[in-house]
Amino acid sequence: MSILIGSAALILICGAAHTSEKTLRNPVYQESEKLDIPQLLKKRKNLYLSGIAHSISYIPLETNPKYLIGNKSVRLKPCGEYFFVSEHEKPVGVFSRTGKFIRTIGNIGNGPGEYNSDYTFWPDSTTRQIYVWNANYSTLMCFSFEGKHMGDIKPGVLIFSFVPLGNDRFVTWTYRQMEFEGKFYRLFNHDKTGKTIQRYFEPEKPLDISGGIMSPMFIPTDGGFLYNNWEDDTEYKLETSGSFRPVLTWILGNLKMPSSCLNDYNRFMREKDNYALDLLACETQSTWFIRFFYKNQTQMAIRSKLGGEEFIVANPDTAQKGVYNDIDGGPSFWPFPDNEGGRQFVRVIDAIDFIDYGAQTRPYPAPLKKPDQAAKLKKLINSLNENCNPVVMLVTLK
Repeated sequence: MSILIGSAALILICGAAHTSEKTLRNPVYQESEKLDIPQLLKKRKNLYLSGIAHSISYIPLETNPKYLIGNKSVRLKPCGEYFFVSEHEKPVGVFSRTGKFIRTIGNIGNGPGEYNSDYTFWPDSTTRQIYVWNANYSTLMCFSFEGKHMGDIKPGVLIFSFVPLGNDRFVTWTYRQMEFEGKFYRLFNHDKTGKTIQRYFEPEKPLDISGGIMSPMFIPTDGGFLYNNWEDDTEYKLETSGSFRPVLTWILGNLKMPSSCLNDYNRFMREKDNYALDLLACETQSTWFIRFFYKNQTQMAIRSKLGGEEFIVANPDTAQKGVYNDIDGGPSFWPFPDNEGGRQFVRVIDAIDFIDYGAQTRPYPAPLKKPDQAAKLKKLINSLNENCNPVVMLVTLK
C-alpha cells in the first residue's frame, strides 16, 4: 500500500511538439465508464474462481542451478512461447511454457550487455525483443528472445518507467515533471533511436503529490496497456498508436481523501482507513477487476462489461488475498498486474508456500467443479520440496 496517494486530477494532453494539442477529456474520445465506489460498497456478492475463469494450469519452473529463484521479489511476464522472470540481483531468466529453463538474458554488472540489479523489463512479442532499463547508463537495452544484445536506446530524458508499444516505439515516464518551452511533461513517446516523437502535457503540479515516490502502473491489456498514475480517478488505455483515452472513472465521493490529509503524515496514518485508496484496475474482454484498500482491507470490485452487473466480492480468502478456487481446490486467485493481453493471468507461488498449502486441512467453502484436477494438483504438490523453484499458476479468465 502506498504512503502517498494523489488526489490532483491529471489532465493529459496529447500532441507532437509542434502540432495542436488535444485533451483526453475532449468529446472526440470515447467516454469512460463510471464506477460509484460508495454505492458499490453496498452491493456485495459471493464469488468463486469458476465464475471468472475458464481454466487453470500449474507449471513448476525447473529447478536449474543456472537460475535458482530464492525470494518473493520475483516477477513473471508471459509472452509468446516463454515465461520471462526477474528477481533482484539476477538477470532476466527465460523459461518455456512447460517450465523448462532456457537461458538468461544479459548479465548484472557494468560491462557490455550488462545492467544494474534493480532493472525493469518488458518483453515484446511483435519485435521478439526484451527491453531492459539500465539505470547505470540511462539506456534501454534491447535483447532478442534468444539472448543476443541488439543495441541500446538512449532517450533524451531520464526515465523511471516504460512500456514498449510494439512498433519500435516506447512510452516513458520521468521521475518528476520536466519543463520544455514553458510547459511541463512527465510522459514521452520515443522511437527506437531515442528521439522524442511526442510529449504529453500536464499542468504543473504545485505540490507534485507523487513526489516521484510511485511509478505509474502499466498493466497489459488487449491492444495496449492500462495506465494508472495514482494521482487521478481515471484509468486510461495507452494504445499501440501512442494515444491515451479514458476507459474507467471511479467516483469516490466522501471516500476520497482530502489533499490536506495527504500533506500531513501523522493525519494520513490516523485517517487513511476512512478512505478508498490505491485503486487499480485490470480487465478481460468481459470484466473489469478493480482492487482498492478500505477499512484496512483489500477490496475487489467486479464490473461486467456485458450485463453491467457490478459488486464487491463478499467472501474473499483474506489469508491468501484472492477468490476461492472452487475448480480444483488449489490456491486462491484474483487478477494480478502480470498478464498477457488481458487473457492469461499469473500468480507465482513459492514451492514452500505451495507445500504448506497442500498440508493444510480445512473445510472448503464450495463443492469442487473438477475433483479429478484436484487429485493431479495434490500429486504435483507431493513432488515438490522446499528448495524447488516456484510454481506458476496460470489462469485463463473469461
